Amino acid sequence: MRKEDLQLVKEYVDKYIMKDKPELVLITGSKVFGIQKSDFNLCVVGAYPRAHLKVYSNFVSIKKYPSEFNGQRFEVELANWDYIKDSLQDYSSFLAWHFQQAFVLYDKKKKFEKLKQKYGNMTKKELKEIVFELFELAYDNYSNARKAETRAFPATMKLHIAEAIDSLLKIYYLINKRFVPPLKWRIFLLDEIKLKPSILTERGLENLSIKTLEILMKKTESILLLNKIMLKRDFNIIYSE
Repeated sequence: MRKEDLQLVKEYVDKYIMKDKPELVLITGSKVFGIQKSDFNLCVVGAYPRAHLKVYSNFVSIKKYPSEFNGQRFEVELANWDYIKDSLQDYSSFLAWHFQQAFVLYDKKKKFEKLKQKYGNMTKKELKEIVFELFELAYDNYSNARKAETRAFPATMKLHIAEAIDSLLKIYYLINKRFVPPLKWRIFLLDEIKLKPSILTERGLENLSIKTLEILMKKTESILLLNKIMLKRDFNIIYSE
């Protein structure tokens, strides 16, 4: 994050948020890893009257604070410790990434850092279980894509292909010991991981076809076998279902 951006956020937090005595203040979202054309997203743990909150389907916004400051837009999310703890362990979604990538502005009792250390790494067993489930999901969507093709449902076919590829993308982040980023950055950030097939680019995945998916699944199977993350019998179980 740029120094001038960090200074601006500190001014905002000092002026509006700190007087409410929060337990935790994080900078989250795209600004943290250098995307300049983005709003400032903050996550706060604290006590707020319901009148100051707006509940959406997947997060709670604190509307007490201004949405603009010095020409920049701000969004402040309310969280609690249980939600953060669960999110840090949700390895196959973007929630673990969301909190692991966060920039800590204020952590009253260092509780956030302790949670990150405790839940920041999957065990080998957890990795294998999650990868098995994701590959199984990819194969299920591949099967449904083929069925849609025979029924002449092209939109449904592409939907299942996209779902299958997304499951495989998650696998590649996890086996590279990375957290799964949000969907909008899931291909963009592939440049940061090494263990992956060359087809995993914007251009390589541009044509959402069954042939493309078959190539990617075959390469993924080879990589998982070579690195002993899955065994041949694991794939036999999936393919026999």
